[in-house]
Amino acid sequence: MEKVLMTKANYLADTLGHNVHIIRVQQHGKNNFFNFSKNIIFHDLDINYDEDDNKNIIWRMICRKRKKKIHKKKLEELLQKLNVDICISMFDYEFDILPYIKDKSRKLLEYHFCKQQKVNEQRNPIMKILQRIRVSLWTDTIKKYDSFVVLTEEDKGNWGSLDNICVIPNPLVHIPTIYSDVKSKNIVAIGRLTYSKGFDRLIDAWAIIANKYSDWKLVIYGDGEEKEYLNQQIINKGIEKNTFMQPATKDIDNVYKNASMLIMTSRNEGLPMVMLEALSYGIPVVTFDFPCGPKDIIANTDMGSIIRNGDINALAKEIEMWINSYTKRVNANNKAVIFVRKFELTSIMGIWEKYFHELTNKEVR
Repeated sequence: MEKVLMTKANYLADTLGHNVHIIRVQQHGKNNFFNFSKNIIFHDLDINYDEDDNKNIIWRMICRKRKKKIHKKKLEELLQKLNVDICISMFDYEFDILPYIKDKSRKLLEYHFCKQQKVNEQRNPIMKILQRIRVSLWTDTIKKYDSFVVLTEEDKGNWGSLDNICVIPNPLVHIPTIYSDVKSKNIVAIGRLTYSKGFDRLIDAWAIIANKYSDWKLVIYGDGEEKEYLNQQIINKGIEKNTFMQPATKDIDNVYKNASMLIMTSRNEGLPMVMLEALSYGIPVVTFDFPCGPKDIIANTDMGSIIRNGDINALAKEIEMWINSYTKRVNANNKAVIFVRKFELTSIMGIWEKYFHELTNKEVR
């Protein structure tokens, strides 16, 4: 999320000339990881929520309540001093504080996941139930914001009949001018090696056809806690001759240019930027119908295939179909590079600029 924040904030400050302030809760004097514009002013409220993480749940709740009061007081004082027009929550610690602050600003809430994500990430059935209850309780607070922005039309539908909800996708910062020719025999998958990314499901599907197409290779790029588990899965399936794990790379441009297919088997996403990046290089995408993103991006197009979520055999058959159809890959290539232009930074920030103007002319909720 910080990279998306940097991209949008820099554009607002440098290109559109807005006065942009970023308020942090617990930076602890650390430098920014990303290159934020020098025109952006940073503020740190210095509230250390993390220091209570190792306490028992009762004491942690007591400490959290105390710090929320301090957080609200400091944030309210700062916002009244800054006299801003719009204040945006990234759905973090300030989520249940910001709409109750009395200042002149319009309050906007962004959600960079899908509604089901917090539930789907839990493997423990009891934790799933608790998360489902927690998510359901968010609605009353969300309604108090002047606007609630989600990333996809699919996720908008998940939230029901909220009258303050709208959809603005994240922008693609880099639009390439040189594309894949989709001639290579390289299939790629990209992302953090976590349970939610579902690479275990990809390996299961690829194992069905990997030996039949031994001249093709699958390369998974990423780092994370499931690396050893996935490596062992590849060995257990006997497909290590054409299935490889590579660390995350800064040379992602070269990866895309030399790929002929992207596979996505996530259990959930907000808006899968990897999918958009691949399409911007003209690479067809074969994906499970996970929440959220594929329906908004791939549905009713020839740029790839959507498979019923979790259907391993169907995924293997669809990968095989794309392997055997160079003509289909070329057709996808031509359509994809045109389609992604609507996600260009200038286009998306134009939507934001128009929306900010509309929001400031609305009555405060």
